[in-house]
Amino acid sequence: MSGKQNQAFVQFSDKDTADRVLEAHQKDPIMLDNKALTIDKGRVWQEGAPSQGLYFSNFPGTKAEMQSLVDRSGLQVEDLRLLRPRQNYNQNQKGFIALKSVEDATAMMQFLMKEKDGLRVGFALKPRLETMDKTNAATSDDAR
Repeated sequence: MSGKQNQAFVQFSDKDTADRVLEAHQKDPIMLDNKALTIDKGRVWQEGAPSQGLYFSNFPGTKAEMQSLVDRSGLQVEDLRLLRPRQNYNQNQKGFIALKSVEDATAMMQFLMKEKDGLRVGFALKPRLETMDKTNAATSDDAR
């Protein structure tokens, strides 16, 4: 691995588990290719109170592929928007899904987390998608 920097993201089920791993690593470092790994805490995933709006990230596909995935849930989606990625940014998409009720949003969150490994889903911090700056969102006919 000459000169290469590789990174990985690991999400733990709770903060205590993450803290225990960090403590254990400080005492007995995790090694790769005879080098101790550098482990840092990332930003905390912020989730809003239960609402009709969901935020998702880490989706490796297009808007059409996300639409197909949410259609398989059998739940009626009122709005699906992908944020436009910055140029030359990673290909994992972020976006918002609006549903009719908190119950539908909860069911959709459970469905998406079960169906797509690595997808991060939570209640949106601002549940009303109409307040989202439309210049930052893909239009409904945008295939991205």
